[in-house]
Amino acid sequence: MAKRSNRRRGGAKRGGRQRSSGRRVAAPASAGGREFAVGLGLVVLTGLVYWRVAGYPFVLYDDGPYVYENPIVRGGLTPESIRWAFGSLTVSNYHPLTWISHMLDCELFGPDAAGAHHLTSLLIHIVNSLLTFAILSRLTGCLWRPAFVAALFALHPLHVESVAWVAERKDVLSQFFWLLSIGAYAAWTRRRTTGRYVAVTVLLVCALLSKPMAVTAPFVFLLLDYWPLARVPNAGTARDFGRLIAEKLPWFALCAAAVGVAFHAQVGSGSLVEYPLGHRIATALTGYARYLGKTLWPSDLAVLYPNRPGMWSGLQVAAASALIVAITAVVFWLRERRYLVVGWLWFLGTLVPVIGLVGLGGHSLADRYMYMPQSGLAIAVAWGAAEIAGDDRTRQRWFAAGAALVLSACVWLSAQQVAVWSSSRALFAHALSVTDDNAIVQNNLGGALRADGDDDAAEKHFRESIRIDPDFPPPYLNLGDIEQKRGRYAEAIAAYRAAQRADPNRPDVHRRLGRALLRSGEPVEATRELRIALRFEPDDPMLHHDLGLALAQQGQLPEALRLLERGLQLDPDNAFLHTTLGNVLALQGDLEVALVHHREAVQLVPGNASAHQTLAGTLMRLGRVDEAGAEIEEARRLTGQRGGD
Repeated sequence: MAKRSNRRRGGAKRGGRQRSSGRRVAAPASAGGREFAVGLGLVVLTGLVYWRVAGYPFVLYDDGPYVYENPIVRGGLTPESIRWAFGSLTVSNYHPLTWISHMLDCELFGPDAAGAHHLTSLLIHIVNSLLTFAILSRLTGCLWRPAFVAALFALHPLHVESVAWVAERKDVLSQFFWLLSIGAYAAWTRRRTTGRYVAVTVLLVCALLSKPMAVTAPFVFLLLDYWPLARVPNAGTARDFGRLIAEKLPWFALCAAAVGVAFHAQVGSGSLVEYPLGHRIATALTGYARYLGKTLWPSDLAVLYPNRPGMWSGLQVAAASALIVAITAVVFWLRERRYLVVGWLWFLGTLVPVIGLVGLGGHSLADRYMYMPQSGLAIAVAWGAAEIAGDDRTRQRWFAAGAALVLSACVWLSAQQVAVWSSSRALFAHALSVTDDNAIVQNNLGGALRADGDDDAAEKHFRESIRIDPDFPPPYLNLGDIEQKRGRYAEAIAAYRAAQRADPNRPDVHRRLGRALLRSGEPVEATRELRIALRFEPDDPMLHHDLGLALAQQGQLPEALRLLERGLQLDPDNAFLHTTLGNVLALQGDLEVALVHHREAVQLVPGNASAHQTLAGTLMRLGRVDEAGAEIEEARRLTGQRGGD
């Protein structure tokens, strides 16, 4: 009877961890071979699902500021770029290790090798799957239950977003360090040395420096104390839990600090959306139910699910609340099965930072947010199924067949979902096909069409985005960009002003409005807008260029030179900065130094006729007529003109 009761509470069978002592007993000699087979299967199946990402480009959704449009990241690993990573709140987050991982990819493969960046994320995901299996197996002494949890983690369609989206490197990297911290924590509980405590702390800090989602780690450590580490007696008291919490206070303090930094980054960038409290509560309650639904039936997955006040009816909120309360009640009624309590609270607790109580962006749900929480549900299912099957071989075979069927479905569905990420157009078109009134995705699809040169089709999606949400700034900005390209600066300025009315604190509004004002011949107003933008984005080289140009047009040459030189420090290979700096130096009469910068611009963009013409002008002023003539001829050749007077 005692043995049966122990198994019901989630204890391991023979060859596993005994819950009464917490010590491992010797595993069968064949266990190593089975573990190797499981690991190999995880690698092969995950590779089969995701191999196509090696040929995928970056997408027009955060990949730009994270990699290919970020000059500091593109420059690879340097002392200056590492200092920037630890001091930057770019893209509304503080995750220096994520920045460094992108820089390392750029250093090794180049900034435009999108396939290599994808493969790095895939490699980390595979390692995370292996770690999930190894850690759970070591903690519980089981084999097939951890194998199922790890396989579901590796292959579930909800995790495609975290793996196939380069900008979500932070997900897979944070999970990597978080899993290592769990393994280190388990080791510390077996032998509580200072060195092992420091190891847990360092790994937790690394997880937090990759993505703040790891702030729930000490809470998960507490759950692991309850099961399978069995550090809480069957009749656990407040004193028992108080002791376990006290030993984790430094880790809770670290996570509290990470929450503060993350909140500061979101507020400082204007990324927090001030939804009404009632709507945020409704989003959280329905969110839990929707995440459960997406886990059990992963259909209609989208890169972004819209979030609008009033989108949830009272009946929907009540039904979702009843579902969560009912499951929680059943789990605690069956609390002798500790794995159920741990799995369910793991799911509920690790979702808290992103469940919607704080308005993060314009989404009500995100597939990537289940990268960490889903393992809790998988643990509850795997150990529950094993207990139901018991020692009955027939039931075991049925459950094994069911697990194989579930994982086969995951392989198929994930492969289909990976294909959705093949291009920006495919990604956003799919999202529109499975969601309604999605202003953000309408805008993003317009951006993808515009990148393909189809401005007319793009404009329709921008206007549809404005129709859905007139207070959403980006489509106004994109319409303004189209009007600028057409040379209709008055219309562009009007569109940017509309974006500014919708959100006066967006840096890109000030930047684009300033640029349009500059091009329309209004340098004074342009200077005002560009100075505001530069306060938000002090490391943007083109902002230094535009503000320097605006000041130069007003005769403020010393400050213009300072800004342009700083811009070149940030982006030494920027031809625009070299050209404009050369022009300002020429205005000051420093023609020899101006010539150096104009030659550099030509070397950087040898096919640009304007650069050759500018160089020719400087050579003429220096009296080097023959060289100037050669540059003029080259400019004519590039523009398709014939030689002549």
